[in-house]
Amino acid sequence: MKKLTVAIVVVTISLLPVTAVASPQDDANDVAQEVMSPFCPGVTLHECPSARAIELRDEIADWFAAGLSRAQVFERLEDEYGPSIRATPDPKGAGLAAWLLPALAVLLGLGIVGFVLRRRSEAESEVSVAGPDRERLESELSVARARR
Repeated sequence: MKKLTVAIVVVTISLLPVTAVASPQDDANDVAQEVMSPFCPGVTLHECPSARAIELRDEIADWFAAGLSRAQVFERLEDEYGPSIRATPDPKGAGLAAWLLPALAVLLGLGIVGFVLRRRSEAESEVSVAGPDRERLESELSVARARR
């Protein structure tokens, strides 16, 4: 009975999901991909090959090792280098417009395409017929209506 209980416990523990804890270096790499390098214009900190960028990445890893949260790390970076250090705009305040404007532009474009397609199909359905063809068409339509 003891062996069965131990086996059940071992199997149960082995089936539990394992939560991986990221190392400070992993967290620093994630942050480095989300901030622009103050040393290499137009490049994220993660991609910047300069010695100062490597030092900053190590400093960020040290901050995580000291127990700082992501928000605190970003706050320190912004305090030192300004809000333009972020690779993407903050999804609050004025930065919210940078996230919403492209979506609104796409919706507006889809609305315009739908409007143009509807007008075009309406125009094509209103074909004008004149002369003898019109008389023939009207007589065939009246015959078709009479058969109903």
